Amino acid sequence: MAWYATGTVAVTNGSNVVTGTGTQFITNIKSGDIFIALDNGLLYEVDQIVSATQLTLKREYAGVTNASAVYEIVPTTSNLKTLAQQVTDLIAIYQEIPQSATDAQDAAAAAQGYRDTAKTYQDNAAASASTASGAATTAQGYRDTAKTYQDNAAASASAAATSKSGADTAKSGADSAKAAADASAALAGNWAAQASGTVDGANYSAKYYAMQAAASAASIALPVPITSGGTGATTAAAARTALGVPAIASSNTFSASQTISYSQPLFSINDTSGTGVAVLQFNSNGSMVWQLQKTSASDLNVRRYVSGAFVDVPLSVSNSTGVATLAQRPMFGTATPWDSANLPSVSGRLLNIQVFTSSGTYTPTAGTTKVIVKSVGGGGAGGSTAATSAGQSAVGAGGSSAGYAEVLLTAGFSGVTVTVGAGGTPGAAGANSGNAGGTTSFGTIISCPGGSGGAGGNPSAAAAVNPSAGVVAPTISSGTIINALAGQPAPNALVLVPGSVAISGYGGSGPLGVGGQGRQTTGAGIVGAGYGVGGAGATTSASGAAQIGGAGRQGVLIVYEFA
Repeated sequence: MAWYATGTVAVTNGSNVVTGTGTQFITNIKSGDIFIALDNGLLYEVDQIVSATQLTLKREYAGVTNASAVYEIVPTTSNLKTLAQQVTDLIAIYQEIPQSATDAQDAAAAAQGYRDTAKTYQDNAAASASTASGAATTAQGYRDTAKTYQDNAAASASAAATSKSGADTAKSGADSAKAAADASAALAGNWAAQASGTVDGANYSAKYYAMQAAASAASIALPVPITSGGTGATTAAAARTALGVPAIASSNTFSASQTISYSQPLFSINDTSGTGVAVLQFNSNGSMVWQLQKTSASDLNVRRYVSGAFVDVPLSVSNSTGVATLAQRPMFGTATPWDSANLPSVSGRLLNIQVFTSSGTYTPTAGTTKVIVKSVGGGGAGGSTAATSAGQSAVGAGGSSAGYAEVLLTAGFSGVTVTVGAGGTPGAAGANSGNAGGTTSFGTIISCPGGSGGAGGNPSAAAAVNPSAGVVAPTISSGTIINALAGQPAPNALVLVPGSVAISGYGGSGPLGVGGQGRQTTGAGIVGAGYGVGGAGATTSASGAAQIGGAGRQGVLIVYEFA
């Protein structure tokens, strides 16, 4: 991953705020990354990203204030970007759930309509039977009328016999009586014929209507079969079974697509116990493949099955915290995001940084295949100054910075002894030189000598120069040398106008720090900032007391570990 170094930054000595110009901190830096100010090489851990142009450091900036400093950000693995959009994308693959309960109710309503139709057919059959009964009653009336006609005919025949008897005794009226009797007999015969036809018609009508009623009743025999528009049953339960409509309280199985059409559809599964497990199950050809499960703790689990056997829970969402847990690393398109499980396979990735501020033994982090070692010795101390009289000044020379090295090692680095050089200590107040800094080494591979101490300052009543001390280069026995620098000599200390204008020598600066600043007024030498830099010399103005020089800064050894 490339180091970020776009734009410039403003840094202030003693402040942990870094303000950028032309930067985009939010999208390129995260907390835990390493901030390096390139003008002094100091390392800081990034604390917070405030905005695209501002961040804060874990500790205050120890270098010189700079409004347009160049810098670099080294990415680390202390914080991985969180994966935040898994839950919504994975849940979206699942189908909407059909409202089977509503469809079952509709089917039950249709079954009730079939029962009502069957009832209508029953009523019609009863009406037909009633009509047949009426026809039979009418036929009986016709038979009664025919009987009356027969009785009347019998009475007429009796009258004719009486008339004939009277004719025998009354000869004079015999012809007329006989004619009347013959006429009455003929009329009686007609009445008898009509009565017989009426009885036959009535019998026929009764038989016809009875046959019709029987046919109607047979055509709507109960229960009305499904093929005739019925339910094939006489009870609701039997009708649901015949029509394939399950009861609402039982498990429902649909053999065709179900459609829920409503402006605001809602499908609700209610666990009335409050602590039970609710499951929405998906089968493929009768074999379970997925379950959407509400656990007894009200968490949501997506459970995977293969050939009907449970395999794992790819996604689990906590109801109490909302935290989603993924069993596998998600795929975005065809790319797998980096995380702690697959980052070790990326060659050249920065694994860790070990910083030695005291001596010890280097033990590589697991997975380390190569290292870059940065080493600097302890800085030299500035010179002290003697007391002065009127019209005199004394200035101490600054201590020089230590030797510095950067080396790439691909082998032979495990278990190496690390020695960190101490900063040089100043001499006692008086015209005494500062002490040199200690050597920092990485086994026998790298050796960075400490900086030289600055010379002490004697009182001077004339313009004078107190020159800086010399420097020594590092020695490197193996590896690839990235950088190797001798310490920086300190600027000369100057007495320009004795007793009034003088400045002590600055401490030498280095890649990992800034040397102490020279003094123009009476006081002890100023200590530098960072690692391996020299302390400034002391200054004593006219009629001033003796002063001590500034101490040199200790060395450091930094190991950058790469996969």
